[in-house]
Amino acid sequence: ADPGLLEREAPLANLLELIESSRRGQGRCVLLSGEAGVGKSSLLRCWRDAAPADVRWLCGAGEPWVSPLPLGPPRSL
Repeated sequence: ADPGLLEREAPLANLLELIESSRRGQGRCVLLSGEAGVGKSSLLRCWRDAAPADVRWLCGAGEPWVSPLPLGPPRSL
């Protein structure tokens, strides 16, 4: 894990288990929420970096001028 990622071992382990359960045919959807600045993006980056190399990541984004930044769509990591 990222040495700058403090107290996130359990959430990261849960996210990594979701990858394994999806490989067993159990579909999953992850919704990560929290206040600004609590480390959501850092946790997702760490998850992506710790995942097996053959995992395919799809990230969505929208046009940034449609919504104010805090209300806009998810962005690529």
